[in-house]
Order: sequence, then structure tokens, then C-alpha cells
Amino acid sequence: MSGKQGRRRSFVDDQGVIWTERGGTLSASELARMVRNPEIIVCHDYLGNLRPIPVDERLSFWADAESRMRESTFSEFYGQEYKSEDRRHLVVITEYC
Repeated sequence: MSGKQGRRRSFVDDQGVIWTERGGTLSASELARMVRNPEIIVCHDYLGNLRPIPVDERLSFWADAESRMRESTFSEFYGQEYKSEDRRHLVVITEYC
């Protein structure tokens, strides 16, 4: 999955899937739980570019993100959950630095 999404209530990905936001910003504990779930699609958004995070890289990605947030006040990550019409779940983890 690639493309640009920004913070929106909904967006259409490159495959034409409509993703609609669910709830507000996810807590760190919710993100930690979701990155462990292989049925949830997880993407990293940096500077507006979305890239999927493969299941086998998610734990190291999140550990690195948590470490960077602890070490620097200039590094911030937040997550948003989206749902497709066919009931798939997507978490977009946006990085600011």
C-alpha cells in the first residue's frame, strides 16, 4: 500500500479501497496491541508517504518508535484506525520529527 493519506476521516488507497476512520487517536497500549495482530494492516506514514510494515518487522518498528519518543522531544508517533467497507482494519502510524 502506498500513497498519501494525511489525517482525514476517510481516504481511498491505490487499490481503490475506501478507508474510514474509527474513533480518535490510538493510545500507545492500543498501538502496541494492534501491531501484534497479523490480521490488521499496519502502515507507517512519514511526510505523507504511506508504506506497509510487514508483520515480521512490526515489533522492531514499534520498539524503535517507543525508544525514539523516550529519547527525543522532537520525535512523535501517533496512530489512527481505519476500517474498509469489507470490514478490514488498517492502522496508520504517523511519524513527526
